[in-house]
Amino acid sequence: MFRAIVVIVGVMVSCTSYAIESCAVQAARLISQGKTAELSGRFIVPGPEVARGLATLADELGSMGEVSPLPQPSAGKSVRKSVAIPGLPARISFDGSWAAATTRRGERIEFQASSEPGSDCRLLALHVHVFRK
Repeated sequence: MFRAIVVIVGVMVSCTSYAIESCAVQAARLISQGKTAELSGRFIVPGPEVARGLATLADELGSMGEVSPLPQPSAGKSVRKSVAIPGLPARISFDGSWAAATTRRGERIEFQASSEPGSDCRLLALHVHVFRK
């Protein structure tokens, strides 16, 4: 019995240790920490437009609480702000991921990261939905 418990706990710890954060969670944490230059480098076409957009977004959002992954976007009335690579086509395949956080002002925020399919978080666009109280 003890052996089975040890094996199960070991498997659970291993899975947790190797869990990779979604692209949206990574982006939200970088924005929250003010690391916009690092985040800009994750776009497939980093450049001054992307860097300016991310800096503006970080200033507008301010500091945030804990970031958590979301399985899908939430419904509700929100204001959407986006930063995308220049010349992004209106229709393009992407891998999507979502994350949630709360600003220090108490606003709920959801991040949608649109990344190149099959890539390791090579961003095409980052969308932020701010749900006002």
